[in-house]
Amino acid sequence: MDGTWELKGEKLTISLTSQTNLVGGKFVYDYAYGYLNEDGKLEKETISPPFVREYDLTDLHYDYDVHSEYYREEEGKYLTVHIGGAQFWKLDATPQPLN
Repeated sequence: MDGTWELKGEKLTISLTSQTNLVGGKFVYDYAYGYLNEDGKLEKETISPPFVREYDLTDLHYDYDVHSEYYREEEGKYLTVHIGGAQFWKLDATPQPLN
């Protein structure tokens, strides 16, 4: 999914503008690499109008269970955060546009 985000006060607004879909084929789990695309094609689809969701940042928490699959002991940090009941993944410390 691609999109933008905006922070105003204690509200986070996320606008999803496109998503990548698997056409044909299937995702197959590989122990070494995770999920791999088998016999399919990835296609980007524009979401118009954008899907917009607003989250209240006063309802923000991490899963502090160090036994959680979302905890990376070697890094001492969590890969997810929960905002307004929704789980978000940290995929990169400094994400760059995919243009």
